[in-house]
Amino acid sequence: MKPIDICKNCFNDLKEFSFHELLNSKSYLCSKCIYKFQPHFKEFQINDVKGLSIYFYNDELKQTIFLYKGCKDYELKDIFVIPFKNEFKLIYKNYILIPAPSYNEKIKERGFHHIKEIYKGLGLKMTDIFSKTKDVAQHNLNYANRQKVGEYIKINTNENLNGKNILLIDDIVTTGATLKACINLIKKYYKPRKIKILVVAKREFSKKEKESIKNNHPILDR
Repeated sequence: MKPIDICKNCFNDLKEFSFHELLNSKSYLCSKCIYKFQPHFKEFQINDVKGLSIYFYNDELKQTIFLYKGCKDYELKDIFVIPFKNEFKLIYKNYILIPAPSYNEKIKERGFHHIKEIYKGLGLKMTDIFSKTKDVAQHNLNYANRQKVGEYIKINTNENLNGKNILLIDDIVTTGATLKACINLIKKYYKPRKIKILVVAKREFSKKEKESIKNNHPILDR
């Protein structure tokens, strides 16, 4: 009997047919779930580096990211980026993927590096040059304290990245403090040809949240 492909998010049969599925040989997410995640491919910028976020940071995506990272649901790794595998392989063909840092003890506890696993299926070259020296939980820090995260990020300077195209990858961007620190370290120790950013989602703040940030209140991620 031929195995039935199912959506890794809702577990329904992947029987619907679309032009997008025609271009992608393997699907992990049904069209209904893709619609619920609201892909928008929005450009943004951190310092002078251009980035692209795939989805809106909505409740559906937030909950699924929590199941993947917090509840260690490893099978969800392929549903965030891989539905657009062919598009990203074309856009970032000559780029080296560099994941944002994660704390080693957290990786051991979870059993996998959550960022690397999300992007591994793209089949592009990836090198891991960043690590965290301290487990800094940013989810309840204010803006000012988040900007200090760079103090706990270490870079491996033994890689040959001079003249290369670098793609920094991450899951969720909130204030961009981690990626800012990574960009500064790369520019300090290397001379890449280009640097770009690709993330699953970038959180956008409401007017009320922006006012709260100005008053130095904690930024609650969930």
